[in-house]
Amino acid sequence: MPLILHEEDEKRWLTGDLDDLVAPFPAQLMTVSAPEYVKGAPTSLL
Repeated sequence: MPLILHEEDEKRWLTGDLDDLVAPFPAQLMTVSAPEYVKGAPTSLL
């Protein structure tokens, strides 16, 4: 399962200090956007 980090937590992630990083990412901080059209891309990828 992927892990979404805050930018300020990147260094702790890379040094292995993971105990308090593995937690649900706050939904209110997530955003959703439609994919952009890519000329020549298969429609199955959009």
